[in-house]
Amino acid sequence: MLKFPKVVPWTSTEEYMAVADCLYSIDISERKRGVAIVKAWRARGRVPVAIEATASLAEMCVADHEQRHGVTICQLQHMYAMALIRFVNSIVDLEQKG
Repeated sequence: MLKFPKVVPWTSTEEYMAVADCLYSIDISERKRGVAIVKAWRARGRVPVAIEATASLAEMCVADHEQRHGVTICQLQHMYAMALIRFVNSIVDLEQKG
C-alpha cells in the first residue's frame, strides 16, 4: 500500500518547536507571537487539536494579563470556559464513529 506524506501547516520541525516555545513562554509578547503564528497555520490548513487548544489557552492568558484593556473578569471566565469546552468537543468529535 502506498503511503502519502502527511501535510501539516508548519514548514519544519524547527518552526513547530519554536511556536511551542512561544506558546509556553512566560513573556507575554512571545505568547502573542505564538498565537499569531497558529492563526496563520489555521489559514494554511488543518491544525491538530492539541495545538488549537494550547493556542486558545495561551490567548486567554494574554487577555488575562492585559485585563486592564476593557475585558471584565466575567468575560475572562467565559473565554477560559469556552477554550476548554472547544478542546473537549474536539477530542470527543475525533472519537465519534458514524
